[in-house]
Amino acid sequence: MTKLTDKQKRFCKEYIIDFNGTRAAIAAGYSKNTARQLAAGTLSKVYIQDHIKSLTAKVNAKLDISAERTKLELARIGYSDIRQFYDENGFLIPVHQLSDDAAACLAGVEEEKLFDYRNGEKEHIGNLVKIKRHDKLKALEMLARIDGIFEKDNSQTKAETKVIPAEELEEIKALLRAPSSSKSVDKAA
Repeated sequence: MTKLTDKQKRFCKEYIIDFNGTRAAIAAGYSKNTARQLAAGTLSKVYIQDHIKSLTAKVNAKLDISAERTKLELARIGYSDIRQFYDENGFLIPVHQLSDDAAACLAGVEEEKLFDYRNGEKEHIGNLVKIKRHDKLKALEMLARIDGIFEKDNSQTKAETKVIPAEELEEIKALLRAPSSSKSVDKAA
């Protein structure tokens, strides 16, 4: 196995931050003028690719990033039901009491205090809470792509090309130019 230089190791560590080779090359200490070309050359080396895969696997393991967990999070969003955010009386359930599945669907929560002014006094009359959920259709689309559902059920993904002989093509053109018997056009009129 080829031993990496300190700059190459630094490049690999920087690269897995955002997978931007030019930025990683500059951060590793290479010249800004040649960073793009150097990054392309460095990334084409198998031993560099292997080191990047190794670093990425370590990060993924540390952060518990896996295909199964990703699919679980997408499924939580894609198969979510708005009713899981409300109690039996129709009131919004506080965020800290939501199930893990429901909480995973939330993109954000906004709360605004409502006041009324009576006799010059400011009186708190309630709260307006707005919840924003992650995009359910996008999550379902991503799950379908991961599982290959579009490829299995969509015949449009397999374009078929048929070569039509020239004489057959001329016959088709003539048929298309010929007036239809059901639509006779009187040119004299």
